[in-house]
Formats: sequence, C-alpha cells, structure tokens
Amino acid sequence: MLVESEACGVHLAVSPDGLQLVFFQGHPEYDSFSLLKEYKREIDRWFNNQRQDYPPFPENYFSDELQQNLINFQATAIDAKSKQQALPQWDEQWIVKQIDNTWRDTTLSTFNNWLGMVYKLTHKDVSLHLMPGIDPENPLDPEAIDPYR
Repeated sequence: MLVESEACGVHLAVSPDGLQLVFFQGHPEYDSFSLLKEYKREIDRWFNNQRQDYPPFPENYFSDELQQNLINFQATAIDAKSKQQALPQWDEQWIVKQIDNTWRDTTLSTFNNWLGMVYKLTHKDVSLHLMPGIDPENPLDPEAIDPYR
C-alpha cells in the first residue's frame, strides 16, 4: 500500500515488486466533467423514480458557491417532479467552470513517473522481461537502476 486513509481505505497500491501492477481506487483519470456527468445521471435516475433519494453532493468536488447553486436547482427539480413537469436544465458550462480539478497534476505525475520507470527497466526485446542487471524480485533497487549513484 502506498496511499491509504481512515476515511477511504486503500487508495494506491502496487504489486510486491513495486512496478508491474499499480492499483488505483477512485477515478484519478477523471477530467473535471466526468464526476459531474455521474452526478447528473443520478439526478436523472431520481427524477425518473429509479432511485429513492436525491443524490448527495460528491465529497470535496463542488465549491460552496456551486453547492448553493445546486441546492437551488434541487428545489426547482423537486417542484417540477411534484408537478409532473420536465426536469429543469442547468448551465453545465457555468458549472464546469466552477470546478477546480485539484487531482489532475498529481494523477499525471504519478502516471508519468510510473510509465517512465517501466520504460527505463523494461527490455526493448519483448521476449525479455527486464533490462540486464535488473532483479525481477526487486526491480526498483536504486543501485541496479542507476549504477552511477
């Protein structure tokens, strides 16, 4: 395990060699809009009686200002549903502009560092697994990766 918390459990883990398998929980690959689409889908499901409760906000995703805007939208949606009217539209472009994608840089650096290490250690001949001198049991050994250390 590389990253874990009491609130979420394991977030990032790797295989015993630290390289071949990387396990991410959650969706670090999501762009700013992906979670919003899922939230909108759940509102649609609620509006069409496919779920009982109005969906809660995703944690740490919407700013306070945006949450207030969406609370107002919720009131309008509840009113429309009770009157059997169409689900009101919301200004997706405005909403997306309000979302601060705080995870993108971390995601990119984590992925790029891992991919760079795979490239550095993997043999160019696909019939061979690792470059000469790399221990399959400990491929991240600093001495083997950079013998000039």
